[in-house]
Amino acid sequence: MTNKSPSCAAESAERSLPELLLPAGSPESLAAAIEGGADAVYFSASSFSARARAVNFTDGEIASALRLCRAYGVKAYAAVNTRIRDVELESLLYFEGTDAVICADPGLALGIRARFPEMQLHASTQLTPEFLPDARALEELGFSRMVAPRELSLGDLRTLCENSPI
Repeated sequence: MTNKSPSCAAESAERSLPELLLPAGSPESLAAAIEGGADAVYFSASSFSARARAVNFTDGEIASALRLCRAYGVKAYAAVNTRIRDVELESLLYFEGTDAVICADPGLALGIRARFPEMQLHASTQLTPEFLPDARALEELGFSRMVAPRELSLGDLRTLCENSPI
């Protein structure tokens, strides 16, 4: 039980806490992220990861990962950090069970938007969205969130967060 005064509690309720988003590249790391209190996790299928040596979920493991996330109330984001050919779009059916897609390919984002109109799109840091015009353009493409590059200074990040439409 906390010792907060009512005014302090009301003030805290007005500020939203950041989402604790953790990577989950395998069933073991997914379990660790959930145990660690993640609000959301992101993962990729082996065929759509930009990290060649990373451990990722097999297509067969994704359904059980999504069930586990649902059981614990953890959001699941699919990371697709590669360029996708038209013929590969059919293999992206695991998107249907996720809460959002972290996407590095604007063309893929348009394809996802057409196929899954309610799906939230998050712009990957690999799109290098650093400036307000980037954020505005991404919003026009249907993105609701962007992952800013880690190279941004704290001041630039603050300016971006305070003025960005997404």
